Amino acid sequence: MSLSSVGMSLLLQVIDPQLPTFPVREVFEVAYAFLLIFTVRGYMLLILVGMTIFATGLGDSAAKQFVILGVGLCVLGPVLTPLVSGLLGLQPLSIDQSMDIWIRVLHVPDAELVGLALYAADAVSAVCFLVGAILYFNPASGDLKERGHSLMVRSLILAPVVLFLHLSPLFQ
Repeated sequence: MSLSSVGMSLLLQVIDPQLPTFPVREVFEVAYAFLLIFTVRGYMLLILVGMTIFATGLGDSAAKQFVILGVGLCVLGPVLTPLVSGLLGLQPLSIDQSMDIWIRVLHVPDAELVGLALYAADAVSAVCFLVGAILYFNPASGDLKERGHSLMVRSLILAPVVLFLHLSPLFQ
């Protein structure tokens, strides 16, 4: 008895036959397709969103979680994707098939989504640097000077990430 058949049989035992049917297999296929896309290119979106949130200083813990999830998908994704496919008993998808599912669900290709996030990160980086410079050089109190310095440093941390993604051949 394979691991995939055990997983599906346990799942089918949990589902009550009296309840209305729910397309469980289709949901798993869509989730698997999204995992595959995030393993291939979507991890950059997660890292970019995390770094952008970090630059604003609004949610450091959320920013760290996005970056850790993105790096984790980049490193563990190639190992995790076949494991999930085998565990759920799904046929391995190609990148083209998973892109078709991505576009069918979100109606936007992943490269365009990352491109939009990249331009938003450009704007956030510029605004954070300018606001930080204004707060730093026109201090009304020492607290505003420290906050301005923090915003400028955070935007300078985001700038190389944005530059790398602008120069990346994946989005040319």
